[in-house]
Amino acid sequence: STCDGDCNDENNLIRPNGIDTLQDGIDQDCDGLDRERSIKAGGFHTCGINEDGQLVCFGAKEDNVDYGQALQVPNGNYVGLDAGLYHNCAITPDSEVHCWGAGKTIGVEPHYGQSLVPLLADVVKVSTGGYHSCALTVDQDVTCWGALQVLAPTGPFVDISLGWYHSCGLRPSGDVECWNDGMESRDVGQFAIPQGISFRPIAAGAEHVCGLDDEGFVHCWGAGESDLGAAPDFG
Repeated sequence: STCDGDCNDENNLIRPNGIDTLQDGIDQDCDGLDRERSIKAGGFHTCGINEDGQLVCFGAKEDNVDYGQALQVPNGNYVGLDAGLYHNCAITPDSEVHCWGAGKTIGVEPHYGQSLVPLLADVVKVSTGGYHSCALTVDQDVTCWGALQVLAPTGPFVDISLGWYHSCGLRPSGDVECWNDGMESRDVGQFAIPQGISFRPIAAGAEHVCGLDDEGFVHCWGAGESDLGAAPDFG
């Protein structure tokens, strides 16, 4: 794959810590691979993709937190992954999404449909929250499911990240937009996005969000809000 000589942020879609559009011949995140390899920590478990492209999960051994998110791992090859509170979702080489854990079996709580994937195509990133999931497509549209079937704002978005009760998307302009998952009205500031900042990657935690700006500074808002000092220049 190639980075097209544009790993210095001239193109917002091709940069270190960018979103790798899976197997499209371009290394958007400049890691030398044309796909995302990842390890993710969920509420009580951890999942990763090994060198063969297969999923490996562990944890969630206590009965009150075991919903199959660590033991009921699907077979096959995967190129993207995220771990939620009690469930996980992963992307196949064909850009399809498979989810497992809580929300997969009707009648087994906590069931909000967070693992029941709607009809999707050309997915480049999937993100899982507390009781909902969202997918970003190659057309820069976002679809969410679970937790009262929350509707995502209209695209375009270039990145998404979910917390327990909120979702956030990054616009091509660098603006961030966050919305409620439809189930819980708890607001500890995760929707109060800092203004006048052009963000690059964003990451949502349980009740907070952090983002890296164009100058390499990290800004966080929500529970325990703070702005951090200068970060290394990721160029």
